[in-house]
Amino acid sequence: DHRLAGHRARGGRVRCACSGAGCGAVYSDQTLAKCLPAAAFEAYRAAQDAVVEARVFAAAQERVRRAVTETEDRIFAERLQAELNEGAAQEEQAAHEEMMALLRADSEEGCVWDQVVLEKQGP
Repeated sequence: DHRLAGHRARGGRVRCACSGAGCGAVYSDQTLAKCLPAAAFEAYRAAQDAVVEARVFAAAQERVRRAVTETEDRIFAERLQAELNEGAAQEEQAAHEEMMALLRADSEEGCVWDQVVLEKQGP
């Protein structure tokens, strides 16, 4: 409701009785404390405190939500990078094995250079 939103925007402060005539003033806590019974003023202050606590809680919840989202995004990116690195390492290993197989095949035909490379690489 727009009245509740306006009340919250004013920090829970009570508008002047002339607000219907266009007055934009709000009563100070000192004025309300002097004019209201103690129990009514205490209820007013408790309601203001509750609004502040709700704002603080909502802000904290938002910070936690953002931190969780950022952490999830970071973990996802790290896992994706690890998978990509693993895939690249497997591809590199497969290419190396293929090259070694070709060198072995060539060395069976008697190429001296290939035999030197194979000796350095091992079996």
